[in-house]
Amino acid sequence: MTANAPKKRSGFWLFFPLFLLALIVGVYTAYWYYAKNLLDQGIDDWVALERAAGHTVEFSEKRLGGYPFRFELVVDDPVYEDDEIVPTRWEGQQLQMIMQPWNFQHILIRSPGMNRIRTGGEDVALLLGPKSVGSASWTVEGVNRVSLSFDEVATSVNGDPVADLDEFEFHVRPAPDDAAMLMLETHWQALEVKQALSEEFAGIGQAFGPSILRLEADHVFDLAKEGFGGDEMAPEIFRRGGEIRVPQLLINVAGADLGLRGKLQAFNGENIGTLGIRLENAGALLGMIRMAAGDGMDPQVLELLDDIQSASADGGFLEFDLRPDGLYQDGVLKIPVDLRGGL
Repeated sequence: MTANAPKKRSGFWLFFPLFLLALIVGVYTAYWYYAKNLLDQGIDDWVALERAAGHTVEFSEKRLGGYPFRFELVVDDPVYEDDEIVPTRWEGQQLQMIMQPWNFQHILIRSPGMNRIRTGGEDVALLLGPKSVGSASWTVEGVNRVSLSFDEVATSVNGDPVADLDEFEFHVRPAPDDAAMLMLETHWQALEVKQALSEEFAGIGQAFGPSILRLEADHVFDLAKEGFGGDEMAPEIFRRGGEIRVPQLLINVAGADLGLRGKLQAFNGENIGTLGIRLENAGALLGMIRMAAGDGMDPQVLELLDDIQSASADGGFLEFDLRPDGLYQDGVLKIPVDLRGGL
């Protein structure tokens, strides 16, 4: 008897993974081009609607690509102008908008190079660095997060240089535990003002930073959905029992670290709150202030500066109560300020 010949193995399982991969790639490619066509049509429809509304939308070329891992819209020489409220015209060198094929609720936006904004008789030029980027995300209820990150910004107004800004970031989002509360954070590494300050403040110099600002405001996202905006927002926040808080503000001025924290709230129809001030490494700055004031410096101001330094030495803040007519300490008016207007 002869031994049974071994069974010949099927090649199906050898080629099945390749077949499955080719199928996935084919389906994904079909989806990508289908979605691209929808986006193309949506962009064209938006341009047509804006032009029909009387807005200016211009460009020398636009193209949508990015296969396989993104959609990237590139617009050369973009121009947008809206004359409905305040005539405003924006011109850029190139606009880039990037979205992932699996996430249509998040977008990255870049506009490196020169951006020019003409509004209210002013011609504002912003020269953005190559790493500058903005991003936004949203839900069915609207935009819920906006971020800007500029590696370099050079600004001028009507051709006159104003300031240079390095490593600037700006973020707005809702609070994790309160979707109606706005949380804002902005910080920069260096700000150089191009115009010289007045003679009495020349000692401060023209460079400021690093700096950071954190701000919180109640009810903002709900109010935005209801149509409140601009000057209406703060009074409505207070009317609903909310607050506007600054947990942290820090800026370096002439080598000194100036810190602030505080809050504003409504009480008996008045805008009041608290304010804390701290000042560290302030020797050069205080010397400049005293020199500028000369013999006419108010003794109360000198006492206040000494109190701030004493409080700061222990890592604390000099705390004030905010009332409509100024800053109080232990019921005594220390710094008269009219807080009745505008809030």
